[in-house]
Formats: sequence, structure tokens, C-alpha cells
Amino acid sequence: MKYRSAALLERALELYHFDQERGIFFKLSRDLDGNPLRTGDPAGLRVPSGIRLTVDKDYLMAHHLAWRILRGSWSHYKISHKNGDPTDNRPDNIECKKADQEREKEIQRFLNSIGITQRVREDLSLEKVRERDGERAYIIALHWMGRISKEEKELRLRDCKVM
Repeated sequence: MKYRSAALLERALELYHFDQERGIFFKLSRDLDGNPLRTGDPAGLRVPSGIRLTVDKDYLMAHHLAWRILRGSWSHYKISHKNGDPTDNRPDNIECKKADQEREKEIQRFLNSIGITQRVREDLSLEKVRERDGERAYIIALHWMGRISKEEKELRLRDCKVM
């Protein structure tokens, strides 16, 4: 996706209203006092990849503008529609798998920077397994994660039965 400026976003938001419930953009007009009024017909031109919205001499694809409104930043990756309908821009229907992966990596980097490593997160998860499902499930999870050998697992499980 090409670079999109803050001015382009501001102008798009002056021209269009996004109905999140229906995933549709509507053209805005102004009353005599300059207050925005939503028009009745959906805005944009249907093209094979979705709905194209005209912003002055430029254009935006509706799903990219919806993503920006919903997520707070432009996506640099392909945005897809889960149900295959490129005109359906409801929040639960648009996704960007690459962006979600990048976001997960960002979160991992942040957590690591404050000392919460993958190992710490695994330990917290293991404790939840122990609390929720008991010692037996905890031991099996330890083995599954490669923290204990098969022999160690068998010994611990046998000790659980004795207790």
C-alpha cells in the first residue's frame, strides 16, 4: 500500500461517515450551519477489489480506510475479507494476517524488553494449567513442552497416584 498522509485521512473523514455495524461508508453533506449530514446511499465505486472512495484528486479503498479507522494506523499489508465479499467492511470481517503477525512480534519485543521472556510466559501458563486441571495435567504439559523427560514424567505421575 502506498503512503497515506494524515491530511488525506482528515479529508476522508470530512467526506465520509463509516457505519461500523454495516461496514459501509456514506457520503457526508453539510447543512446550512456546516454540520455533517449522512446521505442515504452508500458511497464509493464498486471495483473488483472492493469499494473505491474518491478523496479530492486521490482515492482510497474503503477496506483500507476502515482498517485505519478501526486500528489507528494504516496497514502496509494486504487486507482481506473473511467472508470473501470485498464490499463488506464490518470490523469482524476485515483482517490483515501479516499485520497481526507483526503486532504479535511487537508485543513479544516489548515484553522481552521489560524482562517477561517466553520462558516466564510459559511458566505462568503452566501454573494456570496446574490450578485449573491439576497436577497430572501439569506434569503432562511439562513433558509436552520438553521440560522433563519421558522417564521423569512417568515417575512424577506415579508419585501423583501414591499421594
